[in-house]
Amino acid sequence: YYDTTNIEFIFQFDTGLTTIADSNWHHYAFTYYSSSAGYTSEFYLDGAYKTSQSNSNTIVDFTGSAFCTIGSLGGKLSTVNAPLGSAKLSGSIDEFRFWNTRRDAKQIGLNYFTNVGGGNDVANVTNLGIYYKFNEGITNTSSIDSVILDYAGRNCNGLFTGYNTSSRSTG
Repeated sequence: YYDTTNIEFIFQFDTGLTTIADSNWHHYAFTYYSSSAGYTSEFYLDGAYKTSQSNSNTIVDFTGSAFCTIGSLGGKLSTVNAPLGSAKLSGSIDEFRFWNTRRDAKQIGLNYFTNVGGGNDVANVTNLGIYYKFNEGITNTSSIDSVILDYAGRNCNGLFTGYNTSSRSTG
């Protein structure tokens, strides 16, 4: 997390894998929560808990909207001001879920390999904040194909910065 002038904290997790470029699909889950002691983040790999880290910095209350990126930088990191979309992920993302509540080890373990309900699913409608499946198909019209649909029912569609015709695959 950083604000406009200071880095407050950074969590870095070791996957325990010899290499993440092992040509296998992996699921990465992170929980993030605050308590009177500060912030804690837990890391899960392929549905199994791996480790956690904590930081005792002062709790920051967010108000208004947040600017977020997935798979690239989009703001200040260390002393470098990174333009939107820089340092892109070299890999593929199958899904992205952002939950409004902390998920526990059982919930992550049971659901990491399957679709979850969104939109009209009463059990998740209040808890699933964003759900990008990245499976909209390819129309060969960049203005359409660069939009990432939100299946959580919140109308929080994303935009693929730097999209080109080889960015998506139906394979």
